[in-house]
Amino acid sequence: MSKDPKKPVIGDLSIDASALAEVIVDLPPGKRLGLRSTQPGFAEAVAEIRANQPGFGSLAGLRDDVVATLDGDIALRDEIDAFLPAALKLAELLEETRAVIDDRLQRQVFIIAQAVESRAKLLRDDELLARYARTSAYRSAIGNKAARTRARNLGELGEDAPADAVEPFEPTPETPESAPPPPAAG
Repeated sequence: MSKDPKKPVIGDLSIDASALAEVIVDLPPGKRLGLRSTQPGFAEAVAEIRANQPGFGSLAGLRDDVVATLDGDIALRDEIDAFLPAALKLAELLEETRAVIDDRLQRQVFIIAQAVESRAKLLRDDELLARYARTSAYRSAIGNKAARTRARNLGELGEDAPADAVEPFEPTPETPESAPPPPAAG
């Protein structure tokens, strides 16, 4: 791990790209479309421009400030490139950490919904179940989505299962979560 956030390495959790603040661009969605990117042979073309500038630049109509701008933009791009590996890895770490935490949250809500439904069934308390109806519905929505996806996938594979063969299962006090789902319509 680097101790200098201005020169980050892959795995660093602290990145300081403030030196690029003057040039950082935030394009609206879709605005990268049509922007040109570096192609093979770019370095050779730039080397040729630099080599020919002293003797042939004025003959070619190239002012020194044009070549200086080219060199300045190459330096900026190289500076950005120095941040990208660490920044991309940091973004990956953040996305993966968020996914793990989100999974933990979903599992906690699932367990809470199961506990409430189990307790309401044990106590025969419809009001308790009603007070957690959204939690129960949320938990069931995950299973219903999975069932619809399975049914759709079976249909795509040529199986004899229409996409609407699986109806959403909503547990009620009479049909708790552990009860088998009702038969498909049709």
